Amino acid sequence: SLEMVVAVLGVLKAGGTYIPTATDYPPERIAFILEDSDAHLLLTQPHIAPTLQGVVAKPVVELDSSWKLLAGEKETAVSLTADPDAIACIIYTSGSTGKPKGVMLAHRGLCNYMQWKERHFRMSSDDAMIMKAPFGFDAASWEIFSPLTVGGRVVIAKQGGQIDIPYLMDLMAQQRVTMGFIVPTQIRALLDDPNFAQCQSLRVVMVGGEAFPEDLRDKFRTVLPQCELHNVYGPTETTIVVMSWDIANATPSDTLTPIGYPNDNTRVYVLNEAMQPVPVGVVGELYIGGVQVGHGYLNRPELTAERFVKDPFSRDPRATLYKTGDNVRYRPDGAIEYLGRADFQVKLRGQRVELGEIEAAIQSHAAMKQVLVVVRDEGNNDKRLVAYYTLAEGVTDPAATELRDHLRRAIPEFMIPNAFVALAAFPTTPNGKLDRSALPSPSYAREESDSFTAPRNPLESTLAELWRRVLKVEKVSVYDNFFDLGGHSLLALRLFDQIAAETGKKLPLATLFEAPTVAQLAERLADDGWQPKWSALVPIQPQGHKRPFFHVAPYLISVLNFTDLSKYLDPERPFYGIQPLGLEEGQPIHTNLEEMAAYYIEEIKTVQPEGPYLIGGHCAGAWVAYEMACQLEAAGEQVEYLGLISSQSPTYVEPGRNSLAYLSNRAMFYLKDRRLLNAVAWKMKMQAESKLLLKYGTSQNQRILALRDAHEAAYDAYVPTLGYTGPMSIVRATEQLAIYGDNDDWVRLWEELTTGPVEYADVEGIHATLLQEPSVATLGEHMRRQMETAREQLS
Repeated sequence: SLEMVVAVLGVLKAGGTYIPTATDYPPERIAFILEDSDAHLLLTQPHIAPTLQGVVAKPVVELDSSWKLLAGEKETAVSLTADPDAIACIIYTSGSTGKPKGVMLAHRGLCNYMQWKERHFRMSSDDAMIMKAPFGFDAASWEIFSPLTVGGRVVIAKQGGQIDIPYLMDLMAQQRVTMGFIVPTQIRALLDDPNFAQCQSLRVVMVGGEAFPEDLRDKFRTVLPQCELHNVYGPTETTIVVMSWDIANATPSDTLTPIGYPNDNTRVYVLNEAMQPVPVGVVGELYIGGVQVGHGYLNRPELTAERFVKDPFSRDPRATLYKTGDNVRYRPDGAIEYLGRADFQVKLRGQRVELGEIEAAIQSHAAMKQVLVVVRDEGNNDKRLVAYYTLAEGVTDPAATELRDHLRRAIPEFMIPNAFVALAAFPTTPNGKLDRSALPSPSYAREESDSFTAPRNPLESTLAELWRRVLKVEKVSVYDNFFDLGGHSLLALRLFDQIAAETGKKLPLATLFEAPTVAQLAERLADDGWQPKWSALVPIQPQGHKRPFFHVAPYLISVLNFTDLSKYLDPERPFYGIQPLGLEEGQPIHTNLEEMAAYYIEEIKTVQPEGPYLIGGHCAGAWVAYEMACQLEAAGEQVEYLGLISSQSPTYVEPGRNSLAYLSNRAMFYLKDRRLLNAVAWKMKMQAESKLLLKYGTSQNQRILALRDAHEAAYDAYVPTLGYTGPMSIVRATEQLAIYGDNDDWVRLWEELTTGPVEYADVEGIHATLLQEPSVATLGEHMRRQMETAREQLS
């Protein structure tokens, strides 16, 4: 209302602090805000005051009916000058404890924002800005002050008008509105109405509060080509808006709309967990500094200390940074891309998942209109991805199998949602943003459009029930794929333990690659003559018309760790993992690396009898891969590609492991990132546990450790003798480059073991996590490119 604007200006002119609340707030919430802020006065109107009786104990001034009270006050202008650091307003936002928290914003920050906005958007007295945000939200403040500070007009929408799309369009057209802030959900609703094109007076629209999809920005520019579109970003704690990006700069390759660059007198940093800057392209948390950073949370010193931290990059001892909790990354052009909340970024089965990337992949399906991906915790640390979506006009709802097949072409298997939920519309909060808390719970039931075949015999019934319990789905078809229902390696371990308890048969995890359905697995278990194949050769992705790629795992590492890598390699190239024998009783353990390589060659020839061959090895597995290449050449075969991943040359003798330089390099590298320290701690823990297992563990554990000792002895005794003349592709982890410093003999000595060309590629990350996200994506891209280069050189 007009009275609301007058009240705000009056409070500020009197040197006070205003605290906005919305008329649809529950009286108890308003009472809490008044008590927590120790407000001296409540300004309201007669039609609102009755709802506050018995709840509010503060003095009340009703602006429409308290003129007698006000008549005795002076009409002359007050001559107060506010201190720049004085609190101009306190805006209450939702708190994790259930009680709202008051964000204290100073005059300095508000003035900086208004002056930046006036300059950046070339505002003048000709502008009219629509005010539609509920008064309790920070956006309402900019909608009031921005036009008034340049002599422009504030066009006030009716209460609830922000969700009345036809009303908003008529109001903007009739009042010749030139500027507005509109969240993407509202933009989509406006663009769906053909009458939005009548709002030709709009010259600048700011969007924010949510990710801004590519299809929206393209459609907006088609409907209102004369209107500038800016993606803006800013938490309440940093005075409304601190970054912006002109969407006119977008290119077809910009699948994510950046939040851009900082305002005047604002600093932004992308930092890791150790509060150190990260390189371009690496995900980190956004920290904001400068004059717009607020003064913290009222009466919440602990929370203030947690989120408003000392600025380590400023010489001013009073300078603070606001820890946003938002994951971002720098683009090469210096713009920043928003990737989602840190608390929306999760780790699933040890893999980091960026929900925005999944949403973008789903959005690329022709049937999609809006997409939102969330993580739901189903208990017992069982986190599941759920995709919610609305459909484009005139399309039918695609089956989940169709969506999964579509996603497999764009993202790794572990990022594919466990459930897909179609909605008529997304739930929204009072200010028009998506309301995640109102999303319905998925049932994880199979889609009715998918065919369903019930278990047909007792064994299938037993397996289906085990799958249902482990995967937490309502029912399981005998033709359901374990991985399509949300299965992963940890659940596979749990499932196979239960299968062994029920049937007495132990199975290698690789069985799931060969028999991923209840029907296939039951068929094998029912065959008395079938024996699980504890083979060294495991088909991870056996489809495709190109020559297969065989990748050797280091000892004690399961080829299941190559599953994510397979998603980033050429889908037309079959991918086989090679793992050592000896995990089960009765299997031989190789004690000689040359014999190991010869046996692996026999195995791969069952798939590919003749070359050229593509072979790789990870860590110690690279030595075996090299020996395989030597033996194949000696037998007259050709090696097209030899990939050596994160491995020292077998001829390298590491000097001075106890030297000061080595230890210093190693310490400095790990101290840069807490995740690296965690990896070191994990490795030390495994080493300590392995000693205990050897002494006190089960026969299976002792078997595994005996395998380790045999292989370590085989590697220690290995000396290359045959020679190799083919190409060599080497991938190094940046951890190794940092630790070894100028001494690159550990990898350069590989060059002495071939007369062929040698190619290098570096992957950001540490040796221990190279097969995990995000490093595995870069690793896969390098290997895929290197294989194509090797093919071209061969031809």
